[in-house]
Amino acid sequence: MVLANFGSANWIVGTILALLLFIFTDFILFRYVCHRYFFMAGMALIELVVLAANCFSGLEIVTNICLILLLLLVVAAIFANINDYRPYLSNTFAKNDANIFKKKKAKAEVIFDRDSLYKAVKKAVIDMSMIKQGCLITFEKNDDILDEARVPSIVKQRGVELNSPITPELLETIFYVGTPLHDGAVVIRDDKIARASVFFAPTNKPLTGKYGSRHQAALGISENTDSVTIVVSEETGRIGIASQGEITPVTRDNFMRVFEEAMKYDSKEESKE
Repeated sequence: MVLANFGSANWIVGTILALLLFIFTDFILFRYVCHRYFFMAGMALIELVVLAANCFSGLEIVTNICLILLLLLVVAAIFANINDYRPYLSNTFAKNDANIFKKKKAKAEVIFDRDSLYKAVKKAVIDMSMIKQGCLITFEKNDDILDEARVPSIVKQRGVELNSPITPELLETIFYVGTPLHDGAVVIRDDKIARASVFFAPTNKPLTGKYGSRHQAALGISENTDSVTIVVSEETGRIGIASQGEITPVTRDNFMRVFEEAMKYDSKEESKE
């Protein structure tokens, strides 16, 4: 193996090169492939064994075995997070999504009364939470989640076009049990309800606790886009906010603070272009 040859010729150079290679590889894996700390801890432990074995002669077998284990860990991490790459593996993905490492240009931000919009959404969510009326409200940021190229890998059904103003009464009516549009999600684009009864592909991650189909859909869309989704449980009335592949439970008191933080653009200057 390469590391063993480096060790026999000049173990200092070989160790330094191996260390730099491991640091670079770990950064790429943690940044783009897997964000789980236990995975990175396992990688670091095996890498330390490789570096230690590289400093002594006669341990080439140990080095080779550790390198094979590292390769298996990387493959396992990719398969464990395969849901994150579905839009890039689909043969119907948009051209702008072709490069996973390319930073997407933010869309122009429409100017509207954001405070009034958020207050209207908060009132509707709190009202539905109090009476245990389930809902799923997704807010677009930079990514166009209703793009037909995302069907069926991310969006199972694009629902019904509304393009309606946002009011607490309308949101509560849409999600009232028995109405034609109460199943699925409402997608909000800027200050309008773009579509209702939208169905997202659920997450593949195992969820612990009382999480239903709404939570799975909220987590699924947050894993594949930069959107923010509010979910209210029909069983408990609890409120959660899904963003960046995670669901954060919130209370009625801290709802607005957590929601506004999640809705911030990654780059304010880009959003104004």
